[in-house]
Amino acid sequence: SNQLVGKDGALGYALSARKLAPFDPAVVDLVGQLGTVFQSNARKAIRANNLDEANRWLQNAIQLDIDRTQIATIRADIDAARIGNEREDRARVLVLANQRIAQGRLIEPKGDSAVHYLDLLRADDPQFEGLADTSQLLATRALAETRAAIAANDADRAGAFLRVATDAGGPAAQISDLPAKAKTLAGARPA
Repeated sequence: SNQLVGKDGALGYALSARKLAPFDPAVVDLVGQLGTVFQSNARKAIRANNLDEANRWLQNAIQLDIDRTQIATIRADIDAARIGNEREDRARVLVLANQRIAQGRLIEPKGDSAVHYLDLLRADDPQFEGLADTSQLLATRALAETRAAIAANDADRAGAFLRVATDAGGPAAQISDLPAKAKTLAGARPA
């Protein structure tokens, strides 16, 4: 009836039968067949990228305590798929950061800006491939925005973009004179 797990499932009956007659050929065969079904279901779930379901099937197979090599292989496949998914997620975040830089959305809106996405990526994987290049691109754009804000006599904006450029690792030689210029603007504001 394809009722494999649960209160009235095949797993519970197989485990009970194994306790009563662990060496009975019919019980050994039942446990082996059920283990094969659980492993097969786990592999199908991995292919469908449903890793939580794959892990549930794997846990059921582990309860049967059969074919530890296959169990280890399936666990490795689940872990590899998770790593692949995490890498894809990080790559999507990096793409979003680059898009926001291209759109000029460096710091606003706070939850959908280049800074936001790069902060997420730095917190998740500071060594992620492409992060350093995108950070430098952000720093370059933030420095340009800082200079434009200084030219427009907008001290607050200049200070905000200067912080972004500094945090993103902008070149010290290009940053060095900008804090003094931004501070001069802030001091020159009418009271």
